[in-house]
Amino acid sequence: MINMTKRVHGFTTVEVLMALVVLGILAALAVPSLTNFANEQRLTGAINVLAADLQYARAEAIKRNSRVLVCARTTAGATSCTGAATLWQNGWVVCYAAASGTDCDTTNPLPDGSQNPMRKTSALNPRVRLTTTTPLIGFTPTGATSNSGGVTLSLNGDWTTSTTRTATIATTGAVTVRKTSP
Repeated sequence: MINMTKRVHGFTTVEVLMALVVLGILAALAVPSLTNFANEQRLTGAINVLAADLQYARAEAIKRNSRVLVCARTTAGATSCTGAATLWQNGWVVCYAAASGTDCDTTNPLPDGSQNPMRKTSALNPRVRLTTTTPLIGFTPTGATSNSGGVTLSLNGDWTTSTTRTATIATTGAVTVRKTSP
């Protein structure tokens, strides 16, 4: 006697469709979390670059025994502190300032052969806002800030769940970064 039953291996169309529906639901739940994560990483990256440039400016002021400025760029291509604005969206520059004024020294190259401005940061992501009440942060040869009472810079995004990051420069020149909830 011959056995005529044949065993079929694989998935039915209904099983495949159910798996795709479950996968679609899981993807729909994950996308908002990934978007929020990416947005928060934009903020983290921007505040870390700002804090590093502020610490660099302070160290350069001490090393050069001279004033070093950090200021908002008025346009994306600006390389000085002239007419600096309080909205730091276009980025910022770190520059040596021989005189006690509010602009970068125009001597190039500097006595040690380096260029001025020492650093230029490009514009921030359009969804990120960095604001402060001052267009210019100055560091003295002792590393202290020349801004009376220190300075606070606030960074946030334009999305609803955005947290705020603040970089605070104490009168001593110390830079601290904090994250606050929405």
